[in-house]
Amino acid sequence: MNGYNIKSLDAHIENIRPEGLVTIAISAFDVEDHAHDIVRKGAFAGTFARDSANIKHVVDHIHDVAHIVGTPQRMEETDRYAIIESKLILDKSIGHDLFVTYKHLHDEGKAMEHSYAYRTLRRNENKQIKGEDIAELEMLEYSTVFRGCNPLTPTLDVKGLYTIDDCVSYIDDLERMLRKCDFSDKGGRRIEQVVSRLEGVLTDFKGRSLPAGEEERRKAFNDELRAAFKDSLFN
Repeated sequence: MNGYNIKSLDAHIENIRPEGLVTIAISAFDVEDHAHDIVRKGAFAGTFARDSANIKHVVDHIHDVAHIVGTPQRMEETDRYAIIESKLILDKSIGHDLFVTYKHLHDEGKAMEHSYAYRTLRRNENKQIKGEDIAELEMLEYSTVFRGCNPLTPTLDVKGLYTIDDCVSYIDDLERMLRKCDFSDKGGRRIEQVVSRLEGVLTDFKGRSLPAGEEERRKAFNDELRAAFKDSLFN
């Protein structure tokens, strides 16, 4: 899969059904994104009709059998979004853990990030934007993208945690997931290990002399987290 691009959308889960079906939005139409591109309604029509048998649902854009978690059952465009109903492979632990994570976030009304790999097939001329005005594309796969320490992610991203309150709130979220979600043993242990390591960072940091300025304190705390997970068991 050489020579492809990736676009992301952070959106709420549209629907979830007990048999492992989740409905997700992967792209918004007619809005300029962070890459200064615009994807037009109709851009997915051809690839949805033509390529559905070859498109897979993966995790973090890792293209191997272990990270295939589902297949599309329905793909369509609405006025605003490209929508996929995806059937997860519940017999795989990664598929099971993904499903219970979807259910938890859906119940909590929280968003999850999805993205897709694509190649641009046709562009509109548009001198008003710096990027591409995409009229037609070929979608290669779609992916659930994990931030933070979700049990399915292979590495921990601590870029978004800058204060002790951020960290405490994150630990609370993870512990609530452990109480409410039926993770596999592997997934549950991974969350417990993340929580333990975060709590260790909090204890060590609270016992140190802190820089005077707020920005310096934020940077020092984030650096502490990065150092703690540099040799992480998730790498």
